[in-house]
Amino acid sequence: MKKEYIFKINNLELHSCDKYLLDDGEHITAEVVQYTESGHSYTIAFWKRDSEGYNIVFVGSRPFDDEVNWQSLQILLMEGQRYLDIKYNEEDECENL
Repeated sequence: MKKEYIFKINNLELHSCDKYLLDDGEHITAEVVQYTESGHSYTIAFWKRDSEGYNIVFVGSRPFDDEVNWQSLQILLMEGQRYLDIKYNEEDECENL
């Protein structure tokens, strides 16, 4: 699976998802994961596309866990949203040609 982009800060990572990764039949376009000391990872937040753009979905209360560095998470969320807003605008322009 080739990832379109990857940004890391400490034990948090923002990356694109393979276009074939599905959740309830809808494509999850990107996610922020946290890596544990043992090397396992779990999703903190992800983005889904709808008619208005890409929207962040948090997984339960994970963003607020004590182990999550909120400042690092905020940077990754902002970077992911910025990137996907640009992508949405480009896709929207192509659809309107």
